Amino acid sequence: MPRPFDDRGLDAETLLTEPRLVARSRLRLADLADRVLPDGAPADREGDGAPSRHLDLAHIFNLIELGRLVWFPPLSVTRRHPRPGIAYRPVDDLRPPILALAWPEDSRSSAVAALPRTALAWVG
Repeated sequence: MPRPFDDRGLDAETLLTEPRLVARSRLRLADLADRVLPDGAPADREGDGAPSRHLDLAHIFNLIELGRLVWFPPLSVTRRHPRPGIAYRPVDDLRPPILALAWPEDSRSSAVAALPRTALAWVG
């Protein structure tokens, strides 16, 4: 789950911090003042721009290719979903997302204990 989140009653381990990219030339957030994110928020404000529940990735990418949206996906998403019509570029002043694994703090099974180690080895 992406950080920050309400971690009351949870143990958590940060798995990955990676840069987010935008589907345009190298930019700063202020350069996106007239654009919107998939959640409808202005693109020039620091936010995650998480897609609304009614948009799937294919729809988001199609809207980006049409010039209707910009989105700040993490690097891992851009690698898993390359699109020939989209060029991913860094946004200099955009904070990177942090992905964490969380579980109930009272979970003490060996499987739960192994999960963070396995996940960290996988993203390592």
